[in-house]
Amino acid sequence: MATIRPFLWFDANGQEARDFYLSVFENGKALGGAVLTDWVSGSKKTVPIETFDFELEGSRFMALNAGPSSPFNERLSLYI
Repeated sequence: MATIRPFLWFDANGQEARDFYLSVFENGKALGGAVLTDWVSGSKKTVPIETFDFELEGSRFMALNAGPSSPFNERLSLYI
């Protein structure tokens, strides 16, 4: 059975957001994360892409630092 998690996109403050959510919810914990690299569109540079996994009240979430091309807004993605 697939696991579905909300996937929250941020410019550069995904870890700060995760830490804030953990401070608000009593039953929350950090679960780790990853640092990946991706090509910057139109250039030969790579940039770090960071993910931060966490759990709130038994539900898992993932925050992503996607850079300024994907600023935080009311949309969300689902990680399956």
